[in-house]
This record gives sequence, structure tokens and C-alpha cells, in this order.
Amino acid sequence: MNPEIFDLIKYAKTKIPNVGISTNATLLTSEAANKLLDSGLDTIVIAIDGNTKEIYESVRKSARFTFEQVTANAERFLALKAERGVPKPHVMMSIIVMNVTAPDLEK
Repeated sequence: MNPEIFDLIKYAKTKIPNVGISTNATLLTSEAANKLLDSGLDTIVIAIDGNTKEIYESVRKSARFTFEQVTANAERFLALKAERGVPKPHVMMSIIVMNVTAPDLEK
């Protein structure tokens, strides 16, 4: 993640009316979540590569991040947003449709 992302969002908001980003939530710590909520961001897409531990970890093979960490980061972001009672950023959850993810999309 670009360490200047929060300042870049604030700057972009001075130039364009609707600013959005996409994240895989691996670096969406409490600190980052609060800074994003303070940045003026309009939309955030949280992309998680599977709705179960097995699928996620078969798609995103990382020794650094687990399904539990990523989902906890996303849930914490949503909780902080709700706690503040703010309408923005608008949050969208996404998953890329792949052979391995398609069977569980209904869940």
C-alpha cells in the first residue's frame, strides 16, 4: 500500500467529486481503517478471494495473510464505520468469479 494513500485521497477529493478505491483488506488495520474513514473517501470495494478459509487460501497463497485476518480487517472496518454512524464511504464487497469460487457464491 502506498503510505501516502490517505493524503492522495484527500487531494483527489479536491479535484473530483467521487473517489473510490479497492482493497483486498490485507492491510486494512484499525489505523488504516480510521484514516480511510477520515479521508473523505466515497467508495471502498473490499475484495476477498473466497468465502471460506479453504477457498480463500487456495486462491491467495500467502504466508503473510490468512482468511481470518482479512475477514477480521473487513469486519472491523464495517464496525468502525457503523460506530461513527457515517454514510461514507459506501462499502461494496466483491469476489472474483473463478472455477474455485463459483460454487460457493450463493453463500
